[in-house]
Order: sequence, then structure tokens, then C-alpha cells
Amino acid sequence: MKKAVFSFLAVLAVIFCIPAAAYATFDKTADDAVAWVMGHEEGVGYEYDGAVDTYIDGELWIMTNQCVDLIRGYMDYISGTHTRGNAGTYTYNDLPEGYDRIQKYDGFVPAKGDILIWSGEPGHVAICTAVNSQWEIVYSDQNGDGSYKKVKHGRTMNPQENDYWGVIRPEFKPTYANLGDDFYAVILHDDSWMPISQVESNSKIYLKTEDGSARQIWRFQRQSTGNYEGAYVISSCHDGKILEMNNGIRERCEQLSAQGDFWGGAYQQWYLIPYDDGYIFKSCHYQDEDWVMDLYADKAEDGNYIQINNRNNSPAQVWAVYRGDDVQLKGPILTVLPGNSLTPTTFTWNRVYGADYYNLKVFKDKLYEGQEFHLVGAESGCEEILPAGKYFAYVDAVNYHKYKDSDKIVEFTVPKAYLVQYDANGGTDAPLSQNKIHDTALTLSSDEPKREASTGRYTVRFKTIEEDGTTIFYNPVSVPWTTSYTFKNWNTDKYGTGTSYAPGATYTANASATLYAQWNSTKTTGSVPFPDSPTRPGYVFMGWATRYGASRGNFGSYTPTRDGDVTLYATWKKMDIVLPEALNEIESEAFDGCAFSSVMLSEKTATISGRAFVDCPNLKYIYIPAATTAIAADAFAGVDGLTILGAHGSYAETYATAHGYTFISVS
Repeated sequence: MKKAVFSFLAVLAVIFCIPAAAYATFDKTADDAVAWVMGHEEGVGYEYDGAVDTYIDGELWIMTNQCVDLIRGYMDYISGTHTRGNAGTYTYNDLPEGYDRIQKYDGFVPAKGDILIWSGEPGHVAICTAVNSQWEIVYSDQNGDGSYKKVKHGRTMNPQENDYWGVIRPEFKPTYANLGDDFYAVILHDDSWMPISQVESNSKIYLKTEDGSARQIWRFQRQSTGNYEGAYVISSCHDGKILEMNNGIRERCEQLSAQGDFWGGAYQQWYLIPYDDGYIFKSCHYQDEDWVMDLYADKAEDGNYIQINNRNNSPAQVWAVYRGDDVQLKGPILTVLPGNSLTPTTFTWNRVYGADYYNLKVFKDKLYEGQEFHLVGAESGCEEILPAGKYFAYVDAVNYHKYKDSDKIVEFTVPKAYLVQYDANGGTDAPLSQNKIHDTALTLSSDEPKREASTGRYTVRFKTIEEDGTTIFYNPVSVPWTTSYTFKNWNTDKYGTGTSYAPGATYTANASATLYAQWNSTKTTGSVPFPDSPTRPGYVFMGWATRYGASRGNFGSYTPTRDGDVTLYATWKKMDIVLPEALNEIESEAFDGCAFSSVMLSEKTATISGRAFVDCPNLKYIYIPAATTAIAADAFAGVDGLTILGAHGSYAETYATAHGYTFISVS
């Protein structure tokens, strides 16, 4: 509620020119100040100077428990002094030192602890106690709407739409966090727990889905001396570049970057201010302007950018610094799958959080001194063909700032091998060659080759009726008859006069060999997939049939039993009633006692409510579309012998099965 009259002291201030401001001393944080406000019981009035309601000549001159009473006590608690005047003067009256008056602008969000001002005469003032988002803040006031001369907590408003004038912002005591002198951590948006990431294409900083890369790990180095003692220099583990205001540009919405080397600039250093359960990253650049790291529009979306903005304590500006053991660089665990002298040896390892790349070290015969087969920047799963012999291997995980090697050296042996090849012998898809290890039995491939040959063709065409009643034919389809070949076995001779081997048999010779496929022939025929189901007003498509006028056909595909032309005819079920396309729901008892025998629902119908078709004795067929996902158990109460037409796998089919109705798939 807006203040109705000037207080007596305000009148005296006008008459006698009492100074409106004195030097303010600050020793309170924003949390301290809000705690003071919330300590006042809701529904109880707060009178700052002990005044009582006073009337002069029947006119109320002094009114107690005004909105400014709460503000004066609040300011006194923070700084030991306060401003004067009624609420309407807070847009221009003198302020104690240490308070800033900010008129709202597009996108402005009040900060926790701000004094909210509604201009006009007599105006109103309140205290922001929490910022939920850019579009919602929480505040407390006295003598506001619905709380005459009493304190009220938990009011909310949208600062982007409310017609408040702006705020008075106290200069609260800063609190800078000391998390350690030198450590590695992930910086996460506190609300969404999504990390910030340096993007390779432009070195700018974005919110990204967690991927564990070095671009999402940051080194924090606390400054122990100099102008910004206690601030952190934060550098990327990808390339060592410094997290900074982009070249010191101090404009709202300017995106942060990590593109420069550290030279001591203020815009390359950050204070961490504890806030709620996270931290606000405040730039050391032009500290009085309160530039902080901010998530653009507070949108926790992959690819949204991180910007610089004036501090408003919104969730977009609160960040977590996570430095748990699971995000620290560790030595990978190397696994080696030895090949042989003809096939690659495969090296795999677990992906290590914070690694930028990996270096694989391989030594033949003797660790560190033997022949080297090293791969710099290797990927897990990499392969290398190595000569027969004994080997030692390990892998390093590396980023810009540090590296860790495997805790365990892997020893392995590469054996001598012989080549076994397969020839499809007129077919295709012969198995890949295999390598037989010396003195070790080889299990031959169980894969079989393929072979096909065409012997004839048949033609299939489809006839239907379009929506306008026109009879049309689809383009005919020509399908070949085939004589297929089935695989018999393998033989060391092309014509089958050598040694035969079945798929998956054992080969024991210490020699290379070529195995040839042997074939049996079988005549087969193909099938024709049906075209997309046609449509016809007032009818339900019932499939394709070989006989014109059939009541029901087939779906899926058609396999002819003879060579030559075949015509397939569309079959239809005529429906008595077709419901309007826009009908999304069949309401309860909508067709109570209907006389029709069939009904076709709209493709957009989502819900059939209880008793929608109650007591419809003639109803025998109903088409229910795939869009229908809710059917009341008693939707067809009193209906016997009902057949439901619908798509295979649809909710209609599930419902029909569960309630004992006949279901016919029409797809």
C-alpha cells in the first residue's frame, strides 16, 4: 500500500532543511540485511521512531507503521543512517554515502538487498529478499496492498513487467572466497549443473553439455600479492589461455573469452563472492561497476554463451566450483589386445577427465631402451601392426598444465601368423581373410558368402479409388523370379576336388591357403511391398486383395504364386458416421443411445471419455486413430459385438485386447 501522508519528521525536514544524508558505514553483507528484514514477524507493524497516529483539525498528520519506517530501520541496520522523505521522494532525495540509486532499464533485475521504489505521490518502497530469476523476485514491505500498516513477506513480482521506478542499492560488505592457492576445477552453472567450456572455433566461453574435456577444466591460481590480492587467475587446461572480459570490453552482454596470456590485467582476474550455495565471479576490472560472469538470459541450454553483466545476484550469475577427485587428471588404464605379425595390435584406455590428448609409448624387447613405436596424440582404440616379438607399453594423459602416465606398464607378445583367404567362387561377400598363429589351431569363419541369379519376372499393379471417386492405378511393379544359391562348404580346390571345410571348422596347417566356396542352387521368388494406404472419404481402408469387391485384404507385402501380371484391389469399409476433423475429444455420453452401426473418428481425436458411446445397440464398427491415447474403460458400456478398427500396435489395439473387443488392424 502506498504511503498516504508525510511523516512529521519529513515536514520538519522541509521546514528546517535537516540534512538528508550522512556518511554511511558498512559492515553488513546482503545476507545479513535480508536476515534482519525476515526477522520481523509478518502481520505485525514496524514503527521506526515510536510515533502514534496524530490528527490536527481532524486531518491525519502523522501515520504510524508506514512503508518508509521499515526502510529507515533497514538502512540504519546496514549503515547506521538513512535517507529522509516519504516514499515518493526516494527517486531523487539525498542518499547516504555508499548507496546508489538505479533507475530500471530493459532487462534490469534488482539484486538481493535492494530497496525497491515505486514513484509518484505518495509512492511506495520495499526490500528485495530473493531473486528467483530474471522474471521473478521476492520482496518484503509494510503498509502494502492487503497488509495495512503491517509487515508482509514473500511478495513476488516480475521486474520486467512491473511499473516500479528502480532501486536504491546498498554497498554491502564484500566477501571474497579463498578456495586454495592453486587447484583445478570445473565451473558449473549452479542451477543446471552444466559446465562452462572454451570453444575451439573462437575461444569464446559457452555453457556446454559435460564432456570431460580439458576445455571444461580450469586452473585457479590465487594472487597473494599485488593490487588484486585474493583474486584468482583462471586459465584453460586446453591451451593455458586466461578467462577474461573480452580484451577488457565492459559492455553488458559482451561474451567472455579465453584467448590471451596472463600479463596482470584487472580484466584477467576474478574475485569469488560466496552467494547462496555457489559463487559470483566478480571481475577486478572497474570494480565499482560490479561486472560479473553471467549466463545469457539465464537459459541453461547447450551452446548458450557466457557474458559479462552488471551484478544482480540472479541465478544466471551464481556458479559452482567443483574440484572433486573425479575431475582431476589421472593416469589412464591401458588395455592391449595383441594382434600378430599380419594384423594390428589394438590399444585402448579409459577416457580421463581433463585430458586434452594422449601419448602412447611402445617399446620392443626392452622397456625405455628397445625399438620405439610411439604415437603422439593417439586415440583410444588405435591400432598398429607390429613385428613378432615382446613389447612394453603405457599411455600418458596430457593437458596444457600437466600430464599423468599409466600406473601400470603393460607387457604383451606379438606372434608369427599365416594368411588364410576366402574366394566366393562366383558369389559375393566372402569372409575377410584370417590369420593363423603358428602351432595354434584356427577356427574358420562362420560367415557364408552369397550368390543370386534371375530367371524370370512378374508384374503387379494396384487399383484404388481416390477421394474424389476417381479410379486410379498405381505404377506397376516388376519383380524378378530368382534362382538363388545356397552355400555348401569350402574347399582348397576351386572345383571341389581338394579338402573340404565347413564354416567354423578347424584349420591346423602351418601354411597359408585359399578356400573356395561350393554352391547348391534353389529357385525362389520375391515379394512386393504394398504402397502407402490410400484414403477415401467416409471409408476405412481394409487392405489389398486379389479379388475386386473383397471385404478385407492384407497389409505389409504380397508374394505372388505365379508368374505374370497381377492386379490388387483396395478394399474398404464404409462408415455411417465420420466425425469432424477438429474433434480432439469424445466427451462423456456424447453419443448416448446412438442408432448408427459404424463411426469413424478424426485422426486428431486423442481422448474417448467415459460412457461416450453408452447404450448404442447397433454400433458394430468404430475406427480409432493412432492419435488416440486415452479411452475410458466404460466408453462403450452397453455395446455388444463391437469391432475396433485401428493401427497395429496402437493404444486402440491394447484397449480392445484388454476389454474383450475384436480388433482388426488396418495398417
